[in-house]
Parts: sequence; C-alpha cells; structure tokens
Amino acid sequence: MNYRHPLLRLVRENAEAAGARLARAAARDLKNYRDNLPSGPDSGLKNVWEEICVQVQGEQSFFWDVYRDMAIGHLAGRVRALPAIRQRLLWIGSPGGMDWIDEHDESEDNTVTGTTVPTGDADEIANWLFDEHLIPLADRYGNRRIERYLEGNSEID
Repeated sequence: MNYRHPLLRLVRENAEAAGARLARAAARDLKNYRDNLPSGPDSGLKNVWEEICVQVQGEQSFFWDVYRDMAIGHLAGRVRALPAIRQRLLWIGSPGGMDWIDEHDESEDNTVTGTTVPTGDADEIANWLFDEHLIPLADRYGNRRIERYLEGNSEID
C-alpha cells in the first residue's frame, strides 16, 4: 500500500512506534523466565529471552515453536491490556489493518466511508509484532552469554 495520505502515514508511524515499545516490554517479560529452560542448565543462557536471541541469531532448535508461542502470548497479553482505542489504532496501522483500508476504500481521496473500523484480533497483532518487531530486536540483542553460546562455548567463567 502506498501511504500517500498523511493520516495513513501518521497511523502507520504510530503503530510502528507502539509496536517497538510492546516488543521491548515483551522482551523484558521474557527475561523473567529463568527456570526449566529448554536448552538446559549447561547452556550458559540465563533466561527465555536469551534463548530466543540465540535461536534468531543462530539456528532454530526443536523448541522454536515453544519460544515463539510464549513470546506471542506475552505480546497478545500486552495488546489486550491496551484500551480499545489503542488496540484499534495499533491494528489499523498493521499490515492487516492497512489491507482492510485497501479493501474498504470507497473514495478517491483515500478515506474509508460508511464502515466502522474493527478492533482487530490481539493474536493477529501479536503475530505481526513478533515478526516485525521482536525478531529484529532479538537479532540485535547480545551479551557475553549469547556470544559464547553462538561460538559453541557455553561455559561461563
């Protein structure tokens, strides 16, 4: 979609900024999960967030779906905790919302007429946030434990 209309650009930029904030908050949540890590106690990794980071920066393990579902669950929970108007703005600025605008555009000036904008599904929004915000965040995140794990030396001094 071409975001020529200034309001569509503003909505999209707002959704991107909110998405980045929600992804950072979910990463903080995932850092709190420290027990029974799928990689095991000898991995040298400290929490689920670090495990997700090594999966993104290296190879996805057998447990990737568990990590993905956990992260999406945290994102969806944060989306559901937002006021309805914030959820609606987040969704309408997501690719699904922008597609909806394309489908319901009834005018030459890119305005949607005669239709109520749906709230959007928290799980759909969470999947978008995971793919577009949390994965890039995990790809950029690093520390000594992650570096050692990726180098194949999980023992911590």
